[in-house]
Amino acid sequence: MTAEEALAYEPFLSSPFWGIGQGETEAYSVKYGPAPAEYVLLYFDIEKPDLDDEVLKLFRNYLAQVDWAEDFLQGVDMQGKYYLFGRSGKSGVLILGAPDAAAARKALRESLERARRSLEKEGGEKK
Repeated sequence: MTAEEALAYEPFLSSPFWGIGQGETEAYSVKYGPAPAEYVLLYFDIEKPDLDDEVLKLFRNYLAQVDWAEDFLQGVDMQGKYYLFGRSGKSGVLILGAPDAAAARKALRESLERARRSLEKEGGEKK
């Protein structure tokens, strides 16, 4: 990730409601696609009933065209890149700066489905 990308993504990753670095959430970041977007896989150790509302507020502070589409949140930055968030149980996916909305939605759905199957296989508990 370039320094410019890190600055652009910082508000999305440093918000305290995630619980990253507080022993509540594990986060793993990966690059994906030909024009890489940042994909952040989240595993929550505690229930976060207000998480969807907090992410909605965050998206509305930094993005345009913010709305729920199907079962995930989507917004667009000033450069036309897409930001998405979705979760399933104690797993979540945050996609930052994707150039293609349809590809990002597909990747988000697939990532959440893999996380759901993985947790089911492990008996619902994260190792």
